[in-house]
Formats: sequence, C-alpha cells, structure tokens
Amino acid sequence: MKLRSLIRNSLLPLTAVAFLMTPVFAQAQDAIGRVIQTAGLVTAVTPAGAERRLARGSEIFVDETITTGPQGNAQLRLTDGAVISLEMDSFFTVDDYEYDGPGGAADTTIMTMARGRKPIIPSSKANSR
Repeated sequence: MKLRSLIRNSLLPLTAVAFLMTPVFAQAQDAIGRVIQTAGLVTAVTPAGAERRLARGSEIFVDETITTGPQGNAQLRLTDGAVISLEMDSFFTVDDYEYDGPGGAADTTIMTMARGRKPIIPSSKANSR
C-alpha cells in the first residue's frame, strides 16, 4: 500500500512536468514563417514523427514536412516575405533556411517537394536565390 502511494505521489507529478515541457523542447528553434491560409486538411510533421494540424497563424519550422490532404491547400509566408502556395496532396519540407534580414549575410533556402506540384513562389524571391 505504501509503495503504491509513493509511486502515485511522486511519479504523477514528474509525468505532468515532462508532458508540459514537451512542446518547449519540440519547438526550441525559431519559426521560419507562418501559415497565412489553409483549406481542408493541412498538417506539419516533425522529423520525430509528431504531427500537428495547421491553421492560419500557425508557425512553421525547418525540417517539418507540410502536408496537404486530397482537398487541402495552404499558403505559407516565410520571414523573408516569400509566399509559398501548396496545392492538394503535397508533401513539402524546408530543409535549410537562413535569413538575416536586409543587409545581413547571404540568405539560404533549400526546399524539398516530395509529392505534389511545384510550389508557387513569387519570381522576385525565386530569382534572388
């Protein structure tokens, strides 16, 4: 009886603390942009496999795979101002992203489109890379 009480009184609070701190560790990096529009099912999947549903205002991060369902589409705005439009049934990942702002070091963006049509990116941003 004492053992059961000890486990309940010490393990439960530790589990609660670990659960509450998980999102902090999962998103320790800076956001590279935000979702500005979604329709249908749009999700982000981390390299560890954690999945979350995206909506307007959701942050996006390097190495997350953004997926759109069979009726889904999304528009993303990166911190450099580039807007990326994804159509239905897309799997899209920003593999590397470095933006230091105007006058900063050279910018880098590496993207992978695993499935779906080529993302639509304004030509002024696409040509500056």
